[in-house]
Amino acid sequence: MATASFPLVTLDALGRHLSKLRAPCSLLGHHACKDNIVLYITPLLGHAATTSLPPAPLTSLQWTASPALQDALKLLTDSGDRVRDTATKFSLVLTTTTSGPGIKSICDEMRQSCDSLLAALALLVGPAIGAGGPLMELYCQQVRSILRAIEELLRHIASPDSRLLSAPRPLRSPEGVKDELAPKTGVVWQQCEELKKLPRSNRVAYRRAFLTHLSAVKDTLREFREMLAEAEDDAGTESEEEDDEEEEGEEGGLAGEMADLELEEAFWGGNGGGAMREWEKENLSRCLVPLGHCGEMVKGFLEAVEEVAMEGGGEGEAEGGQHARESGWMGNIKELEESCQGLTAAVVNAADALYPPQAPQELQSQLASLGAAVAHATAALGRFPASPAVTRCQAVARNAMATVAVGLAEETEGEGEGGGEGGGEGGG
Repeated sequence: MATASFPLVTLDALGRHLSKLRAPCSLLGHHACKDNIVLYITPLLGHAATTSLPPAPLTSLQWTASPALQDALKLLTDSGDRVRDTATKFSLVLTTTTSGPGIKSICDEMRQSCDSLLAALALLVGPAIGAGGPLMELYCQQVRSILRAIEELLRHIASPDSRLLSAPRPLRSPEGVKDELAPKTGVVWQQCEELKKLPRSNRVAYRRAFLTHLSAVKDTLREFREMLAEAEDDAGTESEEEDDEEEEGEEGGLAGEMADLELEEAFWGGNGGGAMREWEKENLSRCLVPLGHCGEMVKGFLEAVEEVAMEGGGEGEAEGGQHARESGWMGNIKELEESCQGLTAAVVNAADALYPPQAPQELQSQLASLGAAVAHATAALGRFPASPAVTRCQAVARNAMATVAVGLAEETEGEGEGGGEGGGEGGG
């Protein structure tokens, strides 16, 4: 019994250590914490070697992968391989021994592997590499997933249900142990392999970020355009059904209408929100105009970044060297991507307010937030190097701002009428 309790204590201590390691990964995912990286990482590294790379001077953000960035990424993926191999060793160790020293040895090795993984991550997001926000965030999230998978593996080993540490030797056959640990070990393997599939340059990471924003906006616009089309089709169908009901007889038509209402209330609730009222359809039709312009803005951001990159604006090889890079377009891309992210969130929030039943005040508030996001994104775009794509995007931004303003004014004017109609219907 003593030999069984010692490994459990060892595994529990390693689990607590992994929980501590996961916290800074979450903080590192927000690149605002980049400058304070050492404060979060250093106390957790223990005796792990922080890096085998020579110190590098401070460099600015680079569009294509620099040698320093490639070296840092290789160190990180190598550390992931070490974690994967150590996780596999748990199956081998538990088939031969459950003694305290044996379990302690593999736990110490896993702790060192995880420390090295986090140290490599700290190097990647440090100031000497030039990794951008989206690239940093992707790797921070993946390292966190690896640590979570290892923690789940340890929990399973230490669980009384697994009996891996307390079962008699005949029940711990090599095949049985491997089969029991295979699912959890496989998750660790998968997460470590995912580390190798992530972007390896700021160019790919930023492109993925802009494409993610664009995809979210496109999906939102598609959904609400289809909703408007269905609402208009339903209005036409209802008119035809009324004519048919008159021919079939009042009793049958009324029964069908009541059945439809019951289904509608079951899905949407008792507020009748499933049927979009005329003033709500008008709001949806009006709001889709500025939302569409915002979608074009997000698409224009990606085109502007790629166009400037193709002209060599981000390579930093012009006169001025490092200073030119820091004061050039790469110094503005972080702001541009963040404003694009804010614009995307504003589009989604404004669209959510268009679901029936609509609340005019909430919709007006979301449109105001959308206007502020458009203004912020337009300002960020204005600080980007001039190019045809930037000029086109600025024209779309002006259209977006103009239609958001018109939408707000018209919504304010029509709110009383729409509210009155809705109230009248409800009262009837």
